[in-house]
Amino acid sequence: MNNKLGIYVHIPFCRQKCYYCDFASYVFDEKIWDEYIESLLDEITIRGTQMGFRKVDTIFFGGGTPSLMGPERLVKILDRLGKYFVIEENSEITFEANPETVDLSEWQLYRESGFNRVSIGVQSLQENELKSCGRIHSPQKALEAVVGAQKAGFERINVDLMFGIPEQTFDSFQRTVGEVLALPIEHLSIYGLQIEEGTVFSSWEEQGKLILPSEETVVQMYDWLLEYLPANGFGRYEISNFAKPGGESRHNLKYWHYQPYLGFGSGACGFDGEVRQENPERVSEYVSWVKQLQANPQKIAYEKLTSNQKMAEFCFMGLRTVEGILLKDFYNYFGVYLLDVYGESIKKALKEEWVWVTENRIYPTPLGLKWNNRLGELFLL
Repeated sequence: MNNKLGIYVHIPFCRQKCYYCDFASYVFDEKIWDEYIESLLDEITIRGTQMGFRKVDTIFFGGGTPSLMGPERLVKILDRLGKYFVIEENSEITFEANPETVDLSEWQLYRESGFNRVSIGVQSLQENELKSCGRIHSPQKALEAVVGAQKAGFERINVDLMFGIPEQTFDSFQRTVGEVLALPIEHLSIYGLQIEEGTVFSSWEEQGKLILPSEETVVQMYDWLLEYLPANGFGRYEISNFAKPGGESRHNLKYWHYQPYLGFGSGACGFDGEVRQENPERVSEYVSWVKQLQANPQKIAYEKLTSNQKMAEFCFMGLRTVEGILLKDFYNYFGVYLLDVYGESIKKALKEEWVWVTENRIYPTPLGLKWNNRLGELFLL
């Protein structure tokens, strides 16, 4: 098992909150950005000093909209990480970008400064669908962003798409996916719309104002994806993620393979294999918390997980991937056999045709990936 760390850096700011989003992100005036960045740099210094130059092989700047900060601020954070952690030579270093917030010269600055992978939030290439979701970019800007990143030297480009959103039809979804596959990308993350509490869409749904594609149409989109993407060179390796061979997100694989990672910034989480760490979510509370850390570095709150919690999470995360779980990995991690602990759960999953079990592996069927949350619930002890 790879014990090199992954690092997640949270940038919680957006120009506008998308109507479906319930992430820890906020629309703020620029004047608070630098205060937040200074707090983030201080957190890295304090915790990096405590950890003693651990090796790192993936870094992911997520949000919010990291690209809204501009290259200078993100590079400053990357440089601080390099001062307190050993960033391996072939590390994967990703940042998320909104098409409206990066121009060609900035793409070049990001690439020259060490970023080698970018995840671009496109969501759709239909103007009416973008507006219906509160997105600030146009289809043309999205296309220009991907091409601009490629021209600047990014060979590893992911595009995020959504299905089941307002005004979307099966035909419009097919057009979007077809146009995206014609772009110089190696990875696709495609998410079905979920209505989350506290979002604009949730409010509209309560008022009867949210009009979505029919359930039949959404299922049609999902089933079509599972045939179309592999036929065009993008293999599915996780519930919502597809990649060309070798293009998988190494950082996200750390989560699914239950490997250690650190989280820096407001609302960021970390896990070292035994304990979970979670930072304050609200920006003002996070800034205050970092000031307390400077006076008392022991103020970091950790949650020690029970054996049952760790085993359940290991299974839940592993069964999100197409390759599933190696039985020997479970035994090496926990010292017990997976089939001894979860025999009844696996019987139920087999009955529902949600998993396949071989001599050395358990992995989800296509039906198990489709109903993955229900499959995961079977492993809660």
